[in-house]
Amino acid sequence: PSTIGIAGQLSTINSATEAIFSVVMGFLAIRFRHKPLFLAGVLLIAAAALGNFLAPTFLTMQIFFALEGIGTVLIAVTGITLLGDMLPSDRKSKAVSYTVSATFLSVTTGSLVIGYITSLGGWRYSFLLYALPISIICFALAYIGIPKASQATPVVIRRESYFKGFKQVLLNKSAFSCIVSQ
Repeated sequence: PSTIGIAGQLSTINSATEAIFSVVMGFLAIRFRHKPLFLAGVLLIAAAALGNFLAPTFLTMQIFFALEGIGTVLIAVTGITLLGDMLPSDRKSKAVSYTVSATFLSVTTGSLVIGYITSLGGWRYSFLLYALPISIICFALAYIGIPKASQATPVVIRRESYFKGFKQVLLNKSAFSCIVSQ
């Protein structure tokens, strides 16, 4: 098998896991506090980076790529949600635009750094020398920088209103476009 085909399979596993877990996140984001979900996502990405570096087989790598997909969805959904929870209305859109811009900038610069690391020691080292340290730094910054949620009693959501909310989001063109773009 070609290396391009293998890389494509790993990307497909990652994307499929992200698509499936995005639906699950709709339920988790309502049921659990956002900071622990965000931190769990960062830890999953760190575990996936270490696992991919050490993976002895292609099947093991597929599992870790799926794990990374779950972590990515946890971070993407809860990150934007945390911005919405913590910032006043007049600052939310700017913060989200900066976050999305920073994501694209990190992909661009990350590609260059990963290419350099790969030329020095092989493709596996990009997990160990790039993804893992960034995940650890991100975890530390998020742990310190994201305030604890208030200890107020969680809002009880009835099943009917819960599904009505999903329906409203799916029928709203702007909200639906945001979901699809993620």
